[in-house]
Amino acid sequence: MSETPSQEKKETFKPVKLSIKKPGPGTGISIAFETQNEDYTFYYNQACLQILKAANLEPFHQLGSGNEPGEHNWEPLTLEVTPKILEDLFPQIQKKAEELFNLYL
Repeated sequence: MSETPSQEKKETFKPVKLSIKKPGPGTGISIAFETQNEDYTFYYNQACLQILKAANLEPFHQLGSGNEPGEHNWEPLTLEVTPKILEDLFPQIQKKAEELFNLYL
C-alpha cells in the first residue's frame, strides 16, 4: 500500500553547527560551518550572506566552493567585528537557514 501525500513524513530541519574561526595569515575572523550536502550548503551560505549583509558586516565567502559540501567560512570585511558580534548572529543565521529549508522543501 503506497502512502498518499498527506501521509508522507515531512523531513525535519537539522541545524548545522556554527563556530568562530580565528584569524589566520591573510584572513580575518570568520563564521565557519561544515555541511554534508549541497542543499544545506545553499541554505547556510544564503543565511550567512543575508544576515551578515543586514548587519552591515560586508560578508566575503572566504572558504568553500559555491554550494559544494564541506567546510565554509564567511569573513566579515568590517574591521570592528568581534567574536561576540558574530556569535550574537548565530540564532538569526540558524533561523534564516531553517526558513530557506522550509521554503525549498
